[in-house]
Amino acid sequence: MSYTKEEFYKAFIETQKLTGQGTSGIVKVAGGPTIAKILDDLIEEGLCVAENTGGSLGHPESNIFYMPSKGYNVWREENSMAALECVRYYIAKQRGEKYSGDRFLKIDESSFEEGGPFHEFYNNWLERNREELDVMMNLSDVYPN
Repeated sequence: MSYTKEEFYKAFIETQKLTGQGTSGIVKVAGGPTIAKILDDLIEEGLCVAENTGGSLGHPESNIFYMPSKGYNVWREENSMAALECVRYYIAKQRGEKYSGDRFLKIDESSFEEGGPFHEFYNNWLERNREELDVMMNLSDVYPN
């Protein structure tokens, strides 16, 4: 399927609001030259930033996550993997959904509740990032022509 820049931008923002982690660089590779050009254009236009996460699945783009330039950016956190769980929990709560967590790491909703291992970390994280999280959740998905 071929995307217009407007269609891609809508999906890009929706992905951020659903995952909090942005769009994987693998999308740039798998999407071919059209998606690669759109992402490059969004960066040039100041609507998107490319964050190198340092982890790789083999292809250099697997290290990259494309994030909206405004709002919360999990990859700028010192402990990005713990912050990623926090943003996922936050998004689930904002959507009125149950947080399913990470089964491998045995992280679930109770991890963030009083007495849970993430409770204090989450509350500090939330206090520090509340404004940027609000910006992220209220990003317009309409491409600003």
